[in-house]
Amino acid sequence: MPIVQQTEDVLPQGLPDEYAFVTTFKFRKTSRKEDWYLWQVYDKYGIPQVSIRLDGENKAVEYNAVGLTKDAVRAVFKNPEVEDLFDRNWHKIGMRVDSKSVSLFLDCKHIETLPIEEREDIDIQGKTVIGKRIYDSVPIDFDLQRMLIYCDGKQSEQETCCDIPGGPCEQSLVTEAPPLPLPTPKPTSAEQKKPAVVNCSCPAGERVRPSRSKVTLSKAGEPPCLTCKKFNISLMIKESKLFTVYEQEKFDLQRMLIYCDGKQSEQETCCDIPGGPCEQSLVTEAPPLPLPTPKPTSAEQKKPAVVNCSCPAGERGETGLPGATGPRGEKGDPGLKGAEGPPGSKGQKGERGQAISMKGDRGEKVRS
Repeated sequence: MPIVQQTEDVLPQGLPDEYAFVTTFKFRKTSRKEDWYLWQVYDKYGIPQVSIRLDGENKAVEYNAVGLTKDAVRAVFKNPEVEDLFDRNWHKIGMRVDSKSVSLFLDCKHIETLPIEEREDIDIQGKTVIGKRIYDSVPIDFDLQRMLIYCDGKQSEQETCCDIPGGPCEQSLVTEAPPLPLPTPKPTSAEQKKPAVVNCSCPAGERVRPSRSKVTLSKAGEPPCLTCKKFNISLMIKESKLFTVYEQEKFDLQRMLIYCDGKQSEQETCCDIPGGPCEQSLVTEAPPLPLPTPKPTSAEQKKPAVVNCSCPAGERGETGLPGATGPRGEKGDPGLKGAEGPPGSKGQKGERGQAISMKGDRGEKVRS
């Protein structure tokens, strides 16, 4: 079955007068010459409201919508640049829909702008479909990376093609070299007697398994009670409202903090970002050397120990309850007729039959 969602779940307020449709996908061998709807919205009676059609036989892209003064309005884009869409490579389609025109962008390049008449508002009581063949509603075999609808039509022009493998992508040239390290002067005897300064930089953390993390809030002016660890978190997010599917991704998390004082976000520095902007000042005084620790007296040894503020790893939470059972799916189309089977084996020889005869009546003698 194609991807089907209730329109009121996907577009609860309908479509605005001006919007942008953006998708990144590629055809497969079996779908290059098909005639199908990449995206379609129809009402509760099954009447199409708006759609984007890909005509593989004529190599054209078509926009259709319900007209305000006529049954339907449409714009057909067909030229040599559009024909490049129907291969087996990744492509990005951007369509800007305005009140009186429709513009097509292919691989971040403006192809054409066509005029259209006024459109009617869509009925959100129907359904929204992705990847459906026109004449029999059979699902189309194609690869979909992303599909988005923006309320601002200009977004179709601001999209980049850096997500297309081998596609055009703006790259900037780095002209500034990283700053050189500053020499550290030798401390004087007076500087060595100053109290030691605590270093707040976090050491390299160990790799841990993702779990339900607990965050401890601290009072204003106190350091947060968090340990520095490097996380390797694997996420699988399925967002049905915009039909956006994110495959399994990995990313590195260096730190995540919550302060009770909102001003701490303005006082943060970016010195912990590798290669990031960091205000560096000339060091005129070397850090003081650590002072020898005096041996505690018997009275000091009887004092209670100071509790370390670092938070230990929390216990793993319980498994959540199973989700509710989903609704029963629609009845599928009947399958194709199977191939003719091989002939059966030769049967066994039957028993010999018995002849049954009856004696006839005696005939009359005929004189010559």
